Amino acid sequence: MSNGWLRFTQFYNNAICGPTRASLLTGLYCQQVGHRSDHWNEPKDFSKCVTLGEVLQQAGYQTMMVGKWQGRDSALDRGFDRFYGPMCQAKISYFNEVQGNPFYLDRDRVQLADDFYLTDALNDYALRFLKQATAKEKPFFLYVAHIAPHWPLHAREANVARYRELYRTLGWNRARSRRFDAQRQSGVVPESWKLSPRPDGIGDWETDAYQDWQAERMAVYAAQVASIDRGVGQLLQALEDAGKVDNTLVMFLSDNGAAPDGGLIPSKAGFGFAPNAENTGWRIDGLAIRPGSGPDNLPGPPDTFAAYGLAWANVSNTPLRGTKLGAYEGGIRTPLVVRWPAVIRQRGAITTQPGHVIDFMA
Repeated sequence: MSNGWLRFTQFYNNAICGPTRASLLTGLYCQQVGHRSDHWNEPKDFSKCVTLGEVLQQAGYQTMMVGKWQGRDSALDRGFDRFYGPMCQAKISYFNEVQGNPFYLDRDRVQLADDFYLTDALNDYALRFLKQATAKEKPFFLYVAHIAPHWPLHAREANVARYRELYRTLGWNRARSRRFDAQRQSGVVPESWKLSPRPDGIGDWETDAYQDWQAERMAVYAAQVASIDRGVGQLLQALEDAGKVDNTLVMFLSDNGAAPDGGLIPSKAGFGFAPNAENTGWRIDGLAIRPGSGPDNLPGPPDTFAAYGLAWANVSNTPLRGTKLGAYEGGIRTPLVVRWPAVIRQRGAITTQPGHVIDFMA
């Protein structure tokens, strides 16, 4: 995508998923819509603003959304004609529904298939909505709000296997150096830049005592990202098949920098939103979740709940310092690529024009 698209190298977010998406959808600072204010874990109140969906719906667009919503109301009440996804995000499994977080198609609760995988399901419904929209002579807006690659680290074994040996071989030292070299060669970062130092606590890959476990964490993460890639490719192909490429604005970006959750060494304890060992009622099918992560509890399967840790987050944020939740560039700078052939002529160009997700409503 980046080779033929306009690349923004100084585009910014709000350092964490929900606030970023709140600003993207409203054109307001997240606190103005009650996000990360007094009660930051509550569903968000959009009653004193309009959403991007509402603006475009009133302008005659078909409006569709899949994925992460997090609002108090249904997305259908805030400007979207179609919706598929869960009602919140922090309490999630990639393989099944969890208690208190049902999935909806429009206003109807849906039962998940036996072979359900979250990212694939979001991809499938996004593609379905897009094909329905392009069949009509009416403009459309599709908002695909993926949850991946947010923890928990869940992926199908066949997809994880594609990356396992790669990250065992590279480790975080070489992976980060290789990415930095590619960034300089492509012009995304200036040749004069130097790679920021690793954060305290991250040792050399060669001396890490848990290489197989560490590599497995990154392999699962890569498999999660690859599932998004496949879905994006399907959507772009659908636009081409419908003859809608030239006059369709497509933007692809992330909502925050990579997250450091998950620790640097194995742990028997869970973290953050992870359910504990006794919580067999977390998933609606009663599957018990093994807390923590380590060589005897590798991430990926449905009964695990893990994250990939600071060392790999540092790789994902190459060459920047900091991570999600922080105000360093590694937390707040968003890779953004844009395509609109009928309007944007600088294909493959790089721009240093600063921007922020709040600007999408401008």
